[in-house]
Amino acid sequence: MLSFYVESPSLYHFELLFQYYKRSKHPDCFCCYQLGSYYHNGVYVLYDLKRATELYQQAVEDGCVYAKNDLGAMHILQHQTIISENESERDHSINKIFEPDPVYAVKLFREAAQEEYPVAFFNLGYCYEHGVGIYQDIDQATCWYEKATHGTRAIQQAFIALGNIYGGDETSTRYNIQKSLSFFEQARLLFQQQEVRR
Repeated sequence: MLSFYVESPSLYHFELLFQYYKRSKHPDCFCCYQLGSYYHNGVYVLYDLKRATELYQQAVEDGCVYAKNDLGAMHILQHQTIISENESERDHSINKIFEPDPVYAVKLFREAAQEEYPVAFFNLGYCYEHGVGIYQDIDQATCWYEKATHGTRAIQQAFIALGNIYGGDETSTRYNIQKSLSFFEQARLLFQQQEVRR
């Protein structure tokens, strides 16, 4: 699952956002989204899933594509955490704060994908590949992953996912080792390009 995150956020930036949010009758959706990401990641404030969810939801209602994606990713990741934990070890307190809904997550990813957001393309592919929040369909997963590999904002993990799909099961009709290696090579090249830009 991928989420959008503001790189190297500054305390000054957080304080400006926080003051704007407190003083504005109706803060813009990107302000709510960014404040939600601070609470979600515990940056300059204590980690607070409930507050992050409220801020993301407010931003979603105002149409913020990043919030749609990140709130969806939060639902999927929390859902998978609950499934993977042993019932006896599970911290039930999280359900009082946040009830993960993978079906709602897929709906949010679809809305973000309609706005041509590549991270949402990848996340829809992930949901189809693993049958999370929607029926499992590797053909649909492949289509969404391929959409995430196009354009100037191509997603490296989409190339890797496609490499795994085409190079995985040798008995599958989609098995194609050359295609698989090509996707892994494209992921490597994209990684190198991103390292050069830093």
